[in-house]
Amino acid sequence: MSTKGLHTMLQAFKHINFKGIIFVAGELDFDPSYMKKAKQVGKGLEVHYLGYVSPLPALLELVRKSEYFIFPSEIEGMSIMLLEVASTGKPILASDIPENKQIFDKNEVVFFENKSVADLSKKLQWIQTNKSEFERLGLNARAKVTTTYTWDKIAKQYQSLYNS
Repeated sequence: MSTKGLHTMLQAFKHINFKGIIFVAGELDFDPSYMKKAKQVGKGLEVHYLGYVSPLPALLELVRKSEYFIFPSEIEGMSIMLLEVASTGKPILASDIPENKQIFDKNEVVFFENKSVADLSKKLQWIQTNKSEFERLGLNARAKVTTTYTWDKIAKQYQSLYNS
């Protein structure tokens, strides 16, 4: 769980003295000692720990109601969640791990330096003064997902790999 970057995200929000509401979704029982530490880091912030949100439409509805989505993972495979969030058009702030940058670029997602509270804080402040540009990036990410990452196209790519 510590590789999901929750502690980095909460520290960055504290660093900028964030006064909004933060929703954290995901399996929170996986590492109880980490969650205890993360909740300690989040003291003073209005954080709502939702746990695992299912089914997927419920999670995506939560994303749609949010101002933006932060994906602070330190280590990840190719994230289906990142693609699903992008499909909503919601702007994304994500760690600059290679798996995220293989899918999206700076014209679609705002990236911050992995594990860097300082850089994430800087990007959170940028968002506050550049909301329309950030929203445009979210729409660019949605366009990329709807044209590049459809199941039909992915199946054809697999078929081509299999046939070669």
